Amino acid sequence: MRACKKELPLLDAYYKLASKHGFRILAVTIDKDDLPMGALRPLAAAVSFQMARHFHGDYKPLGGVPTNYVIDRTGVVRYAKADAFDLDTLNAVIIPLLNEPAPDPDAQAPVGQPTKAP
Repeated sequence: MRACKKELPLLDAYYKLASKHGFRILAVTIDKDDLPMGALRPLAAAVSFQMARHFHGDYKPLGGVPTNYVIDRTGVVRYAKADAFDLDTLNAVIIPLLNEPAPDPDAQAPVGQPTKAP
């Protein structure tokens, strides 16, 4: 079993517990050539979070799958690693971020200042 498929049940359980605190997951497959869309449907139906086949952005695999990115509430990448999460690592990365205050929706970044990591 691929590491990403083994990781999905952990992420799903974690999402169910932490989503009420602002935790979100978006699972993106990079198997667009060798995995037919029909093979993803049962997997997508089995998890509580969103799955996507295409995602536009500056996030690329780091040399392995699964590649996990943790992006904070302000859009800054705070963790990136090509490895499956285990519960200890997930807690160590996510809990401090969930304990950070949510950004003020009325606050705006100064003109010319980036709001995300490059």
